Amino acid sequence: MHLSLGELPRRLLLCFADDRGPPRTRFPADADIDQAGLPHVRGMIEVAQVDDDAIGHQAAQPVEVEMAELHPVGDQHRRMRARRAGRVVNVTSIGGAVAVPHLLPYSAAKFAALGFSEGLAAEAARDGVQVTTVVPGLMRTGSFVNALFKGQREREAAWFSVASSLPLLSMDGRRAARRILAACARGQTFLTLGLPAKLLRLFHGLLPGTTARLLGLANALLPRPGGAGPQAAAEPGWQHRTGVARSFLTALGDRAARANREVRWAPPASGARR
Repeated sequence: MHLSLGELPRRLLLCFADDRGPPRTRFPADADIDQAGLPHVRGMIEVAQVDDDAIGHQAAQPVEVEMAELHPVGDQHRRMRARRAGRVVNVTSIGGAVAVPHLLPYSAAKFAALGFSEGLAAEAARDGVQVTTVVPGLMRTGSFVNALFKGQREREAAWFSVASSLPLLSMDGRRAARRILAACARGQTFLTLGLPAKLLRLFHGLLPGTTARLLGLANALLPRPGGAGPQAAAEPGWQHRTGVARSFLTALGDRAARANREVRWAPPASGARR
């Protein structure tokens, strides 16, 4: 998406955003924001070649977008260079800093996106373009209903839905958006969102081996292999929500899903809580 810095952080102006390719706009944009993709949730044993393709797509998408927008012959890059001012925001994930069990395809893609964004920040600075790398933890946007699951889908959907809904583990999506826009306006180079993500990055930086062992213990609590195998298609979470995944524990996540129109029965955008 493109936006004008004069509108930050009061208003967000979307211009021809297209998930199938780089955003296009006919007028100068001061900032370009690239968002994270959908999580793929499954144990490593259920990962197949089709998942490798998904990893490659998620890793390549921000690169393709930035190359289209920041290439020396690109309209937006020419305008940014002429003004010697511009902003790029890449929303990656805590999974790009610390590999999380049962999110390995997603984490592998985000490791690539994080590295690309940090490298881009160093190279684009010469042209006056400031790049912000955002590393969020779980954000309460309701996107878990469309996350893709394999293995024991019901059990995988259960833990991921609850974790994406509880206040102590996930950050309100609107608050996260305000923080991202404010960081963009300031030209902040790096932003980590959510206390759990900050603590995990710090602990991993200080004690990487201990972190790996603790994540191994956490993995023992997650669903074991079984159910949909490697060659089965990954399916969205809304098809496999049972038990706790449809309980009071996911009430806040369900509210966010409706407000952000992640579900078909969501109210019109004008009716979303602001």
